[in-house]
Amino acid sequence: MASKLLARLRASRRRLRFTREGRWYFGITIGIGLAAINTQNNLLYLLLSLLVSLIILSGILSEAVLRRLDITRTPPLSIVAGRRTPIEIRVRNPKGYPSYAVEVEDLIDGHVTMRRCFYLKVSAGREQATTYPFVFPRRGRFRFRGFELRTKFPFGLFVKSRVIEASAEVLAYPEPIADGARPEAERGADDAARVERRGTGAELLDPRRFVDGDDPRLIRWRLSAKTGALLVADRAADESRRVEIRIDNRIPATFVTPEDLAREEARVEREISRAAWLVLDAARSRAATIRIVTADGGMGPSPASRSRSLLAFLALLPVLREPPEQAMAARGGRLPTRPPTADRRPPTAEPVP
Repeated sequence: MASKLLARLRASRRRLRFTREGRWYFGITIGIGLAAINTQNNLLYLLLSLLVSLIILSGILSEAVLRRLDITRTPPLSIVAGRRTPIEIRVRNPKGYPSYAVEVEDLIDGHVTMRRCFYLKVSAGREQATTYPFVFPRRGRFRFRGFELRTKFPFGLFVKSRVIEASAEVLAYPEPIADGARPEAERGADDAARVERRGTGAELLDPRRFVDGDDPRLIRWRLSAKTGALLVADRAADESRRVEIRIDNRIPATFVTPEDLAREEARVEREISRAAWLVLDAARSRAATIRIVTADGGMGPSPASRSRSLLAFLALLPVLREPPEQAMAARGGRLPTRPPTADRRPPTAEPVP
């Protein structure tokens, strides 16, 4: 009961601030009020009452605009860190009168959206939708807290706002980077022979002339119309590809300075981004199986159809810090000042025999 009461109190809270024009208007109103009191002039009292009535009317109308609006958020199914992501905001007005000049800001923990959604008019019983772009700066989870509604209606003297709580979580996948990922290593040695064998796979072989007994569904009609002869394209045999991706997500304990730690964290993030590219590249083959091996475990083997699960695993993969005791034990009780870095390689996909 108490929690419901607190939620209602939060929902009923309003914030009010002056615009530039509103400050001038309020200052003129105060000046006319002081002049009316000092001079006892009825005309000034009449003008003061008119100005105050406009302020009261502005508060009533702005409150009517912000009340009883249903806001929903629709993020895309796949969110990639570092790329512009369109997020849709829908405003539904169940009231019997329209709402004007409504501005909606999406609230994200720890981040500020650079653009807001503006709705000039939301008619009674209607719904309007618009999108705004947002760039998720890193991989991992992001939490939406709710929405902040604002309006300057009707006279632009004040900005009234209210906060609507609508919590949600999204997962940003790591940005795929092909640099240094070496996709050639993912294919087996018999890849060239595989595409020469006919079967029921997803890949198409080179077109050839139609012969009796061929499946009419394999006819390439557009190509046949250009050449003047019936051409068919057989499907390649669907052979499985077993791919293993290795990621070193551990930072040795010998890195102690902030510069070294930042450099090593950037290296781990680059390896994760390259691994994401390898996952997407291997997922083009429906029969592929992908396995990810990390310093603290891994995932798989998983079929290529579960590429989103693999990307989610990469999005939540932690950056591990090696304990100093473990590093000293591995090096005979001596902790060097600078670890070797020449043997560090980008993640590669190796065919599993």
